[in-house]
Amino acid sequence: METKNETFAEVGHFGGKTQAGKNQLICLLKATYLFDEEGALSLAEQQEPLLLEDVYLGEPGASTLTEAADLSLGRPTTELAIVGSVYPAVGEQGRGLFRFGVGDMGFEIAAFGERCWQTRMGFPVLSEPEPFESVPLLFENAFGGVDTRHADPDKHGYEARNPIGRGYLLAHTKVDFTELAVPQLEDPRKLIKTPFDKPEPMCTAFVPPHWEPRKSKAGTYDAAWEQTRKPLLPDDFDPRFCNAVTDRQCFPDFVNGDETIELQGLQPVSMNGGACRVVLPGLQPRCAVNIDAAPDQAVPLRLEKILIRGESRRLVLLWAGYFEAFESFMEMAGTTWTLSEMSA
Repeated sequence: METKNETFAEVGHFGGKTQAGKNQLICLLKATYLFDEEGALSLAEQQEPLLLEDVYLGEPGASTLTEAADLSLGRPTTELAIVGSVYPAVGEQGRGLFRFGVGDMGFEIAAFGERCWQTRMGFPVLSEPEPFESVPLLFENAFGGVDTRHADPDKHGYEARNPIGRGYLLAHTKVDFTELAVPQLEDPRKLIKTPFDKPEPMCTAFVPPHWEPRKSKAGTYDAAWEQTRKPLLPDDFDPRFCNAVTDRQCFPDFVNGDETIELQGLQPVSMNGGACRVVLPGLQPRCAVNIDAAPDQAVPLRLEKILIRGESRRLVLLWAGYFEAFESFMEMAGTTWTLSEMSA
């Protein structure tokens, strides 16, 4: 199949199957921008290529998923991921606050320098945080981890939402609290009070497919599936599995692509007070599929993924469309891609 790309962005098309087993053509367009300390956008000279597999910080499954593959079965809503670091707040050396907001959607993450549990009047209390330059927004720094301290394997456990984090402790475990690693990223509304607290892991990076909340949305792969559905997806597959972020980072629907993203704490306070406002560029990409019997059939494209990289100051946007009005891939001649901006 021929690809005619009349845009600055990276584009591609890929053959696939729907959940019902019908042929479909997946059409992707990826645009990369740079932003300055105030959030003003400029086009990246080098556009990032389409990503066909997940990228981890280190060992897959044992480190943060820093970017989820662009190719998916179809995200049901727009997702927003942020990979970067939290910097100390004004007048602070050991505390910071990251905040992002897009309309009614948003939340905060409190960042702390290294702390430890101390004993005071017989009770465990947290020490004051050490000064820090920045705390990376990685799952390694959020609450989570495993507890395999007990001699009985049946009394081991792990945090299904973040098995690579720090601070996870089961109630029956006997341990010197002062040796327990303390999370550096927390929900400022629900700060950790005791070593046995189990708060929600706070991180804005991507979530691997075998972690919650994605794992429980993947469906049931049992003997019935083997006999009646394989190799298709199970009947109880939830399309939200394809959103590779936490539920709080998923929009209720697909966004237009001209929204304003408010960021605080993703850069030092010496740079615009630590605040940054990124206005999405309002692109309107178009894709047309050329079939022998019916040329120029439009494929509706939706903005599926927004990725902000704080350290490299990059904004990456991914649009996707799914075309099913054909019987065989042999009918396909190619795709044509164009791009315009929204009218003011």
